[in-house]
Amino acid sequence: MELEGRSFRQFEPGRDADRRKAVVIDFFGPVGIYAQYAEGGHVVDEWELYAQDYSIEQRSGGSEITVRFTEPRTRQQFPTQCSDCVPVSGFSISIRDVFDAKEIAFRLNDPEGVLPSPFPVFTSWTRFREDEIFN
Repeated sequence: MELEGRSFRQFEPGRDADRRKAVVIDFFGPVGIYAQYAEGGHVVDEWELYAQDYSIEQRSGGSEITVRFTEPRTRQQFPTQCSDCVPVSGFSISIRDVFDAKEIAFRLNDPEGVLPSPFPVFTSWTRFREDEIFN
């Protein structure tokens, strides 16, 4: 409930870098992650992974949670378009300090290593900037 309707974004090494990875984690409707790799301002790889249903596990007294996708779906935009062309299982998003806006951090878990480039991204704890949403 704390994350519902929120979105978080991170760039590595930075938003304006010539070669960069970008990740967006959305908690709107279907929970999803969007990942992109770009060079020289042009998208090379772009993927979306999302699920309508998910389960939540709490650890460390609730300060760490893991969101496990149920029947995840994939969509690739670049270099070619396809839907559900990567069989995904076991993917999850771990979130630390979910109730502390200044300390919240994310880790993306792909234990089977099946996600294509630009994955893996942010496999260690990483702070993401929260998007400002204007209605």
